[in-house]
Amino acid sequence: MVSRRLLYLACSCALIAACSTAKFAETTVHIPPPANIAAEPARKLPKMRLDANTEWYPAQAKREGMTGRVLVQFEIDPAGRVRGEQILAADAVPLLLDAALKSIRGSEFDVAGLASTGAGPYRVTVRYCLPDCGSIEPFAGIEDLKISGSPVSKR
Repeated sequence: MVSRRLLYLACSCALIAACSTAKFAETTVHIPPPANIAAEPARKLPKMRLDANTEWYPAQAKREGMTGRVLVQFEIDPAGRVRGEQILAADAVPLLLDAALKSIRGSEFDVAGLASTGAGPYRVTVRYCLPDCGSIEPFAGIEDLKISGSPVSKR
């Protein structure tokens, strides 16, 4: 017959092992868009200069099947660099919110021939989709930047 102490020790070890290997899913953050955003005219984004080294869709997000959308607002300086980026709305996990900000922050835009009208900030919906967006719609009236990828198999 197994003693209670030995049984307790075995159960404790099993519980610790299970908890240390478990992956806890991140909770989706829901930030509604500002009420007046649909009334404001959309501002057309200039052509984006893509950097091949930018990891738009984080590997961990692909591996864990994370999808969502993030509305980012920012300014573009005369040299085409992003300034003052911020999240206005989101339906995504924090990892994708961070990735959207980091990717927009690292982007540059072709501002040659673009008049500086001072018409306000630029806004873009960054949608993370695996492999397609299905029901993940861009925020209404906002330009869309769709980032899609192939789900990574969980081995």
